[in-house]
Amino acid sequence: MTEEQRIAGSTTRLFKAVFPDSTNHYDTMFGGMAMYLMDEVAFITATRYSRKKW
Repeated sequence: MTEEQRIAGSTTRLFKAVFPDSTNHYDTMFGGMAMYLMDEVAFITATRYSRKKW
């Protein structure tokens, strides 16, 4: 498996609905919640990438 195939196989997309309890008074998502979601996607992507066979 080539490096390009490993990268393509570890691509991650996450869909989450943003509800009013996770938004500020400007109706945008709290920064901490955005960082939490980025951390979750990074973990999933790294796990998928590292578990691929060479």
